[in-house]
Formats: sequence, structure tokens, C-alpha cells
Amino acid sequence: MFRSTSPRRRKQISRLLRRRRLRVEPLEQRRLLAVQLLYNASNELQLIGDAGVDNVTLSQTVADELLIDLNGAVFDAGSTAAGGNLSYGPGSTTATITGLSGNSVTRIDIDLGGGADTLSVTLDLAGNTDIGDVTVVEGAGTDTVTLGVLAIGGALDVASDAIVLSGGTVAADSVDVAGP
Repeated sequence: MFRSTSPRRRKQISRLLRRRRLRVEPLEQRRLLAVQLLYNASNELQLIGDAGVDNVTLSQTVADELLIDLNGAVFDAGSTAAGGNLSYGPGSTTATITGLSGNSVTRIDIDLGGGADTLSVTLDLAGNTDIGDVTVVEGAGTDTVTLGVLAIGGALDVASDAIVLSGGTVAADSVDVAGP
């Protein structure tokens, strides 16, 4: 029923196993996607996407706090260092700006860069005027911007291949939305 291995075959197998050498093979090139976060003394926030596919979420679901989530990507090494009301760690995928009362974020500028990027913005505290102007500029890829409940104290200017309104009211001093 079972075939046993002949002594001759065992020698062949033994020789093959002895000849086998271990070797190191190089890995394929890997690229870590990153978004640059710039936050200055004038309380202006700027997010700059790279040539890859960026997936960024801006949300304000807690009073006085803005959360920036890169959904798995990391902040670029050239980003503004944490300090004051900006917090995040090295290699972090999220950043938080606290103390929004009194217009601590006077302006948000987002440049999605290349790639098929997605941006979701939900600033959903009723009557929120703590965030000033918000500008979104599409990049070279096919971008999608989703606007949830949005209440800001300044102008909203969005240019994207696809703009999705989800979740209700968009309130701003002025709104300029441009698609393809």
C-alpha cells in the first residue's frame, strides 16, 4: 500500500537538501503615504497631500476639538511639530487641535495632491463659528469630497471631481462648490 523510499532515493534527497543554500532576497520597494500638516501662529491649518492616494477625515464631534484622521497614512516628517493646542506623535495617523473657542482655527486649506484622494469633512456642532474659512483644492487624480453636517464661521470653497453632501445642512458665510 505505501511505498518506501529506496536507499538510493534517500541519498539523492539528502544530497539535494545539503546543496540548498539560504539566500537573502530583496523586498519590493515600499512607499509610506504621508500628508503634511502645517499649523501656524495665526491659527491657520494647511493639509497637503502627496502623489499617492490620500484618505483624510476632518471632524469636530467634541466641543472645542478638531480631529484630523489620515486613516492609516502618517503625517509627513516636515509637518509642524506638536505643541500648544496641536497634538500628535511621531508616526501618528491622527492629530488633534483643541481649544477651538474664539476662532482658534481661522482658516483650513486642503490641497489633496495627486492620486484618487478622498476627503470627508464633518464639523457638526450646531452654531459652530469657531472655524473660519475652509478651502479644498483637488489634485491631479480623481478626488471625492464628502461634506457631512457642516457649520463654519467663514467661507466654504470646494473644488473636486466628485462632491457628496451627506448628513444634512451646510452652513457658511458663503459657499462656492465646483466640480469637473
